[in-house]
Amino acid sequence: MTFDMSYLRNLFLSGLPLRHFFPRARTPFDFVRTVVGESQLVAVDLGGRGDIQPCWLALDGVAQVHAFEPDGLATPAMRANFDARGNGSHYVIHDVGVTETGGERTLYVNGPASGASVYPMRGQLYERYGNIDDSKTREVPITTVRLDDVLDRAGVERVAMIKLDIQGAELEVLRSLRAERIAGLDCIEAEALVPADNIRPPLVSYLEFFRDNGFDVYDVRSHRAPIVAADGVIEHGRSFGTLRPALSIAERLWEFDFVAFRSLDEILASGDPARVRTMIASLCTYNYFGEAMWLAKAPQAEELLGIDAQRLQEAIIAWHAKLRRHLLDRDFPGAAKIIWLMKALRIGNRLRWARSQWVGHPSA
Repeated sequence: MTFDMSYLRNLFLSGLPLRHFFPRARTPFDFVRTVVGESQLVAVDLGGRGDIQPCWLALDGVAQVHAFEPDGLATPAMRANFDARGNGSHYVIHDVGVTETGGERTLYVNGPASGASVYPMRGQLYERYGNIDDSKTREVPITTVRLDDVLDRAGVERVAMIKLDIQGAELEVLRSLRAERIAGLDCIEAEALVPADNIRPPLVSYLEFFRDNGFDVYDVRSHRAPIVAADGVIEHGRSFGTLRPALSIAERLWEFDFVAFRSLDEILASGDPARVRTMIASLCTYNYFGEAMWLAKAPQAEELLGIDAQRLQEAIIAWHAKLRRHLLDRDFPGAAKIIWLMKALRIGNRLRWARSQWVGHPSA
């Protein structure tokens, strides 16, 4: 039996206390409830498979989460994870695939089911970097739905946060949302393939979508892939005797994960206190506490929130202090040596990424 150290590493890098990862965790947190207030915070997770990501755990018991996973074999474990924290009623699982038009599509499965896509993985690009043999790809007919239709049937008026990790169909789903639903979004997290395969939307299409719909990109995380030989063996070990990832051998940029937020000025101009609250909750979820506090202290926001403005600001500070503040956030004797040691142990780069929203990705 092999013990996976990545869980412990993620636990440390996430900044969340141990009790938040176990069934006896006391959630929801009072400061999160104070930020959200009486507003309804709805989050949509496409491609979650297993559980929501660690940074969303702070919203457990406060946000209403709609999770989409077309693999019916994976949904029982999802339900067990959602229920284990004691707030299972806040999670709705939709065991369907989501596409732009809905209807019958083909799911291309090559390797783990979590990497399946409605877009085929074909050509030299995937052979050289994914070790994917098109002849071994299974083509599974599936019935898909439009995201708008599912949310309408569920009575969801506005989605504040959406995360899309569906192997290339992210932009297709975003573009299919009606204008009112896009305008209601505070936060988008999406994945995009970098090398052009003439099948999936190119990187520039994502940036154009964000720009055209009033979103600012706050962070980009890269994922890299090693080239493989014709027999599927990575050259790292065969030719150079190194492990992957090796510090001395560069790997090709393969994917980007974006996190983008609605313009803060647009949120203020809306004149909607509920919108201010959900935006602040979204920013805090992804560790943008500075922007969250700026928004809470804006004169327009204080006027909208009235007597709750001070309590909201105090809740933002409590959220950061109790869930996210790291030991190394403050100067103390020996801090520089600890940081140097972390770099020597090759976790410095992971720590930098984890200071934002993602932790412990295998290719980090």
